[in-house]
Amino acid sequence: MNDEEKKDSDMIIKLLLIGNAYVGKTLIVQKFIDNSFSKSTVSTIGVDLQSKIIDINGKKVKYLIWDTAGEDRMKTMTYSYYRGCHVILVVFDVTERKSFQNVSTWVECIDKFAKANVLKFLVGNKTDLEDKRTVTYDEGKKLAEDNGLKYYEISALTIKGLHEMFEDIAKEYVEIYEQKQYKNFQLKKLQEKNKKKGWC
Repeated sequence: MNDEEKKDSDMIIKLLLIGNAYVGKTLIVQKFIDNSFSKSTVSTIGVDLQSKIIDINGKKVKYLIWDTAGEDRMKTMTYSYYRGCHVILVVFDVTERKSFQNVSTWVECIDKFAKANVLKFLVGNKTDLEDKRTVTYDEGKKLAEDNGLKYYEISALTIKGLHEMFEDIAKEYVEIYEQKQYKNFQLKKLQEKNKKKGWC
């Protein structure tokens, strides 16, 4: 975290949204950032960056969110963003079976281009269209479990589950980050203690 970033937050979470085109990635970001929604939003071209600060247990956590294009012709442009992220959301449309079937392909991209310790989540969007659903909750949850992902279902239109999802993800990341910091602190203390004893 650089000096500029330290001014307005205690922690940065770099989050990437991936998935097929038109599954609602941009609308998810819009709703989370400023509670806006536009049904006329055009497909993202390349990568769009947004940010928002939320409070997690008294800490100011800043989300830096990269919203990526889902078209095949744009995929290679977005691969470079995988490695720098702490969290990746694979989004599909619960009313569009093909977007669900392509989840495994997106997970393969994560395994190939992202860091091994990246947090991965599967997100089923558009749950407000229940009468048009083609993917059940149980199917989504099983696919997530099979690929080592945690599963969320949300609606970008009604924001049902949306803010809770981002808060849960932030809490999980903060917990892992603090555990890592504590372990590093303990290791440093042990090294200093051993150094005083003259150990190698």
